[in-house]
Amino acid sequence: MRHFLIALQFLTIIPIGNKITIDKKKLCFITVYFPFIGLVLGLILSCANQLFSLILSEPLLINVFLIVLLIILT
Repeated sequence: MRHFLIALQFLTIIPIGNKITIDKKKLCFITVYFPFIGLVLGLILSCANQLFSLILSEPLLINVFLIVLLIILT
């Protein structure tokens, strides 16, 4: 679980406790969790898409908001 949280902190701006320094050894272990971090980001964007679809009716505007959210998260 610790390596997952390090990977989450490495790939996003989501604060996870104290900042952890990452050396080359840890980077080898956390790369296994990169696809799962992508899944978490995808789930966040999917939920945001559903929420924006309820509020807004313009698909282009929804997509712009989703891209901005992804940029903010990463």
